[in-house]
Amino acid sequence: MSVPSTCDLCDAHERNPALRSQKRGEGRRDVTVRLQGVTVQPGDWIVADADGVIVLDKAPS
Repeated sequence: MSVPSTCDLCDAHERNPALRSQKRGEGRRDVTVRLQGVTVQPGDWIVADADGVIVLDKAPS
């Protein structure tokens, strides 16, 4: 598997870098999030190569 040199998500970050955060110990884990219109749930696998990114509901075989 190759690592993509650029992607839409990476380009978006470069255009709008995150502001420096303050550490307050309020982080959450095991929550559902939406990235670029795709729902990612706890336990999902995110797999990427030069052709794109996919979200799997179980480990790739």
